[in-house]
Amino acid sequence: MSAEPTIEEIKAALAKLGFIANLWHIDDVRQERPDLTKEQAWSVLQACEDRHDANIGINWEVIQTHADHLFPVPIGGPLTLRYEVQTEMLSGWDNCWTDDDGKPITFGSYDDASAAIAEHIQDCLEAVRNGDMIDAPDRTSLRIKAVPATQPEE
Repeated sequence: MSAEPTIEEIKAALAKLGFIANLWHIDDVRQERPDLTKEQAWSVLQACEDRHDANIGINWEVIQTHADHLFPVPIGGPLTLRYEVQTEMLSGWDNCWTDDDGKPITFGSYDDASAAIAEHIQDCLEAVRNGDMIDAPDRTSLRIKAVPATQPEE
């Protein structure tokens, strides 16, 4: 049995036909919604492909919207939520806040995450005043996102 084609091979085959493609994987969906199974993530991708606005395309917000529509996060249900602070990067939003062991930091409430952002910005402003930083982060480059407390089992 032959190996599956690589992404590069798929894109090269499309290019020969005059097409380009922006490819999304179920792991991209599960990055936004780690509570979803692989099958649920595939359903989200299919909905994104079938229902996206051609003027916008498929992006992280489109994925999040379809995921939340198809698989609403239960409020008060068995899923326990934590809150992470995400930083806007060139490639999208990412949780860059980690503890000393490199594990992502999450907070027990939205208010705790918001207070951590305020403290972080104040610390950065102080570092700027002391000449230890060039500039402080803008509040709009940080967001709080609810995430499941645990990963689903495969």
